[in-house]
Amino acid sequence: MVLSTVGGGMLSLAYGMRQIGLVPGLLLLVSSCWLSYFTNDLLLTASKFIPKRHQQQQKLTYWTFSNECHPSWGKHLATFTQVLLLLQNFGSFISYEIAFGGLLDLVWKILVNPQTHYSAKKKKKGGKKKKSEHSSYFKMNPFFYIHTYIYIYIYIKGDIYVWAIIVITGGIIYPLSLLRSMSALRFTSLLGIGCSLYLATVIGIDDKTWTQWLEGLLISYPLVTFCYTAQQYMLPIYVELQHQSHRRMRKVLRRSSYLILALYVMVGAFGYLTFLDGVCGNILLNNYHEHWSVMLAAVCISVSMVLAQPITTYAWRMNLAEMLFDVKQLSLQKHVVITTLFTLFTMVLSLLLTDIETVFALLGATTFPAIGFVLPAIFFVCLVPKDKFPYRRRFAIFQAFVITLISLVSFFYQIYTLLYPLDLPCRSVHAIQTSNLF
Repeated sequence: MVLSTVGGGMLSLAYGMRQIGLVPGLLLLVSSCWLSYFTNDLLLTASKFIPKRHQQQQKLTYWTFSNECHPSWGKHLATFTQVLLLLQNFGSFISYEIAFGGLLDLVWKILVNPQTHYSAKKKKKGGKKKKSEHSSYFKMNPFFYIHTYIYIYIYIKGDIYVWAIIVITGGIIYPLSLLRSMSALRFTSLLGIGCSLYLATVIGIDDKTWTQWLEGLLISYPLVTFCYTAQQYMLPIYVELQHQSHRRMRKVLRRSSYLILALYVMVGAFGYLTFLDGVCGNILLNNYHEHWSVMLAAVCISVSMVLAQPITTYAWRMNLAEMLFDVKQLSLQKHVVITTLFTLFTMVLSLLLTDIETVFALLGATTFPAIGFVLPAIFFVCLVPKDKFPYRRRFAIFQAFVITLISLVSFFYQIYTLLYPLDLPCRSVHAIQTSNLF
């Protein structure tokens, strides 16, 4: 549950606190943590009132919840919900690939410094190069151009963004995504949690008008929402929980919420206090004077995001299977084909996009609040009898209305900032540059 929630979004928390201030930022983190637990509990409570046939078949998903909401419009809600989930998982996958590709590219440029190596090697050889007898043959060979491309962008320009995404996606993410059960990823989840803990440890050790504060809230709100949306993963995790019970799952939710809040406070608060108004959208791009621990933190958070990708693929594939084939698990052939196409298409888009802050902000103002905070309230109101939990029902409706209103305003403000970018410089020492593929 922690790995499903914690990831690349924590890199922008300090930037969000820069926009809104330290104390309001901490309050936003705490309130969002509580709302995240509250909406997860809404889903858990609503699962008690799902027909027994779904519980016996272990079909506790947003799809079954939506279909059971109403006999007439429940199917339309289910289709709308599945489209939102597909878009959310699709966007999350791309954003994480952009994040770990950029961070690994940054570490490569700092530690390896291939440009200096290439210049020294060139000076040492000197003189004119003799034309090879087989040069025409090599130029006719297609592998010659692939080798030339790799040589230019890795050894001369020093860019490994493209190849980091291609190699890691093909060698790690894709094989893990082919696993047919989330329980098979429990050991990689522990490693990912350890990487996130290390990032929080490294960052932790190392006066505005009301209009400015409101603008800062509209910028920081989607970033925090992005960090706290993992409600769609709770139901599959609950289904695969050993000795399944609501009491055990609530214990899991409470403990994971405490750990997530502690991680976010360390990263957001200490990152902001370190650089104040110079915080970058990606905290690891700030000037840490190339310290080895921060470089290791960049590698660790990249590992955490890489290990979270198979879980995202699992959720996306399951949602697609329910929407198109009305099954929980695909046949082996469809499983392999759909997983291959999904990872390949998202990888290509990740190679073309590089602005991680924009991706986080747009997702955090659209699909993430709808999936994490609005839909659980709808499911609870529709499935739980009116005489049950009256106060919880009223608050669920109230928080869904407030979240929807803030999300709409924040979304339009994000569009405005795309058309008229804000001048928010950061004290960074390195910029992530991506090679132009086309």
